[in-house]
Amino acid sequence: MVAVNKPFDAPDLLPVPPGSLDAVIIHLNYHDMVGFKLNRENVNAQVFKALKPGGIYGIVDHSAKAGSGDTETTTLHRIDEDFLIKDVEKAGFKLTGASAALRHPEDDRSWNVFQHRGQTDRFMLKFVKAPAVASGASR
Repeated sequence: MVAVNKPFDAPDLLPVPPGSLDAVIIHLNYHDMVGFKLNRENVNAQVFKALKPGGIYGIVDHSAKAGSGDTETTTLHRIDEDFLIKDVEKAGFKLTGASAALRHPEDDRSWNVFQHRGQTDRFMLKFVKAPAVASGASR
């Protein structure tokens, strides 16, 4: 485990050598980076740099209503799953998996997450840093 104690816009945000991590997990905080207008582009770029080829970037967060984008990040503490996917893929990651283990279909996504702890509809996404394709490699 690696602790991060720097501002989100630090060029050396993750105190590890490039290509040295197997996985990075963000648990129920991506919406905060968006809502507080933190430099998530830098965060995603630094995570990409720190991961080994094939490394996993896992994100769990509270699901907002489809199409809501980032409008509920500071009010309900939720984020639109498609908005998050597009945001992370801009850094070069590929979405390769998702789990429904934390889904709660009874949640109409209008609840403030602090009033319904453990009962909110949450998504779990698996992004991968695609291995670089070697030039001239045979197929």
